Amino acid sequence: MENYSPVINLKDTFQTIDRLATADSHYSVDLRTYIPNEKDPYSTFSFIKKMTLGHSSVSISFQRGEKKRWISFGFYPRLIPLPWFLLAPIPSVIRENTEAATSATFSMQVSFQQYLLLRQTALELSRQPYHFQTNNCTDFTVNLFSSISSSPIVLKPHTIHLPHRVIAYMTKVSVQKIVVNQTPQGLFQAIQVMNGPK
Repeated sequence: MENYSPVINLKDTFQTIDRLATADSHYSVDLRTYIPNEKDPYSTFSFIKKMTLGHSSVSISFQRGEKKRWISFGFYPRLIPLPWFLLAPIPSVIRENTEAATSATFSMQVSFQQYLLLRQTALELSRQPYHFQTNNCTDFTVNLFSSISSSPIVLKPHTIHLPHRVIAYMTKVSVQKIVVNQTPQGLFQAIQVMNGPK
């Protein structure tokens, strides 16, 4: 997870496009993911060290003639996560991601109707709680993209073996490993395949 950026009201953010949106405008959506080590993606998948998890986000662009708009946002936990957050849902927020670091991007042109569906789905998903294992930033990004794609993205789950100091901290549970359904690292690898050979 990267440095936290400003919290935004997603409905208000979409209105910067909605005020100009028409059926004959041009729209595109970008899947974006950042991982600390592109050569060995899972080597830094750790919640013990800060900013080593990576992050996934979405960007949407609009153009009609010379008028252009671009928004970028991601799904985050509302609170600074502690080891407990690995096991239970916590409140979520949407943060602005315009200047977020990016390791891989996949772009797709979308129709006006797809844009409307994307907008509706983003607002619905943004109201859900954050859960590290089952509803994190990558789940949000992948689920949003899959809502408008004929070829949904399917990522392999990743298992994390917890260090002893974390297990000791989580004294009320006996968990030695957790499975994360979708990760920035998995999305990074999927985007490489989707983009094809360079």
